[in-house]
Amino acid sequence: VRQAAPKSPWRFGVDVGGTFTDMVLRDDAGALWVFKAPSVPSDPSQGVKSVLDIAAAELSLTLPTLLQNCVLFFHGSTIATNTILEK
Repeated sequence: VRQAAPKSPWRFGVDVGGTFTDMVLRDDAGALWVFKAPSVPSDPSQGVKSVLDIAAAELSLTLPTLLQNCVLFFHGSTIATNTILEK
């Protein structure tokens, strides 16, 4: 069961896909939150920034507060795999 607000410190996992950028936040108590934003294939960093902005807004936090309380940031991407598969 998810709490009203995450307990810091927390950890992020972000996956940049061809269509969506997904983020999972796991807080210190083990609760999970999931966020999704459209990916920008020409600039994958925009999808990461967007999903972080969405997470901060949905948690009623500022982006600096969200990032300051993060102790671990995992990043994954299917961009290279998709490029190979599409050829």
